[in-house]
Amino acid sequence: MNTDHVILLHGLWMRGFTLAALRHRLEAVGFSVELFDYASVLRGPEVGVERLVASAKKSKSKKIHFVGHSLGGLVALQALQRAPEITRGHVVCLGSPLRGSAVARTV
Repeated sequence: MNTDHVILLHGLWMRGFTLAALRHRLEAVGFSVELFDYASVLRGPEVGVERLVASAKKSKSKKIHFVGHSLGGLVALQALQRAPEITRGHVVCLGSPLRGSAVARTV
């Protein structure tokens, strides 16, 4: 049994349930999975970053991996920059605008 924990982060204008299929696939191979939901537009990513840091610090898992779609990848990276001690695994960014985005700048 895998003891690794995966935190899934959705992208801009989305909600956590949009990653439900990925959650089920990861759980099927033994990961514990958390769908992390945050207000990507109404409050901006900053509130999500703070909540993600708090959530990761509470985890009892030996390894925590972050999988972020689009803006979710940027939220994960900002959380890890703010609290490096939560880095106990890997970060996977799925379509994240790591080199900037015209859409992201307008939001």
